[in-house]
Amino acid sequence: MKNYFKAIAYTFLYLIILILLLTILHYFNIINDSLLDIGKLIAVFISLFIGGFKVSKQELKKGWLAGLKLSLMIIIIFFLLSLCFSFKIGLRTLIYYLIIITSAMMGSIIKINKKDKSNN
Repeated sequence: MKNYFKAIAYTFLYLIILILLLTILHYFNIINDSLLDIGKLIAVFISLFIGGFKVSKQELKKGWLAGLKLSLMIIIIFFLLSLCFSFKIGLRTLIYYLIIITSAMMGSIIKINKKDKSNN
């Protein structure tokens, strides 16, 4: 469980750094609104990919399961935050959550496969 909390911390750290960088670029009119929206989606994908990579550090098999657990924990956090701030949950939000699940699972699967190849 400690490994999952570390991975969540890494995920949120990278997410905050990437979003801060995008916000600064948008503030100085280097990127426009549509590019900012795409950048935020990519920032979430990258940070969860790194989180999935970190969570599978101790795993030997079933990287997809480790990534799924991590993504479900983060989705619960995002869902609780959306309830606190009264955001509506629609199709766009469900697609966003699907991207979260996919990216965390891909990161952990790649880490497991990388371990298998380095052991041979």
